[in-house]
Amino acid sequence: LLENIFLDVVQSASTSDRAWTALELSHICRTFRHTAVNCARLWTCLNRKRGRPALALIEECIKRSRGLPLDVTLYFYSYRKPVGESKEVIMLAVDRIARILIPISDRWRSLSVRFLVDEYSEQHVIIPNEFTLSTGYLKAPILEELSIEDASHFKMWMGSSPYGTFFWSWSLPALHSIITHNICPSTIFPKFHSQLQTLKSSFSGRENLKMLSSLPAFLESTAFKEILFSFNAFCFDRPRTNPRVLVLPYLEALHITFAN
Repeated sequence: LLENIFLDVVQSASTSDRAWTALELSHICRTFRHTAVNCARLWTCLNRKRGRPALALIEECIKRSRGLPLDVTLYFYSYRKPVGESKEVIMLAVDRIARILIPISDRWRSLSVRFLVDEYSEQHVIIPNEFTLSTGYLKAPILEELSIEDASHFKMWMGSSPYGTFFWSWSLPALHSIITHNICPSTIFPKFHSQLQTLKSSFSGRENLKMLSSLPAFLESTAFKEILFSFNAFCFDRPRTNPRVLVLPYLEALHITFAN
């Protein structure tokens, strides 16, 4: 009973706080600690942002999860660094948690990738080249869900699209669900299209209207059974005079929601 209560408490927390929540439960009393430490499911969510939590806690979570499938989150950061009096260079980096996660990719059940425009401390990150080299032809045999989120208009700020460029060589045979936020799902590489079954895409802000232009061709290249679109504060101010008709023979359910 206590284990089930702990699971409810941890799962009700945001993904960024679940490791902390599990750790706090294990420090209340001897009984709570014994229950928490021996409940492997409490420790399967690995999420680190701006250097918190410390990598030591991430490593302990991996140990205590005892081989169970993992839900992992990986942050990409970028900011403009002044160089000289009037010049700037774009700095891009990956959270250092990647060094711990990559060797255990065979345990990933879900992967959430988040792009942020955010200044970072070099002690908490690795350079993209290291990440690319260490993940070349990465194998994640049980990965079912891939989530890609642009939380701060990263592409617009960078002037180019980094989405998907890191994953093209990966082996993801179990992947069937894609979740995107402020990113057109067409950035998902074609090699994965035939195996995808569920798409959940959310868009916010008027400036993201252009990204929908490639959506029809992408949808026709897939075999989605369920599609969910969510539009928040999104303005369709350019109606099409000749709207395109899509034929999606495998689609069983389509959900579209709008919010201001």
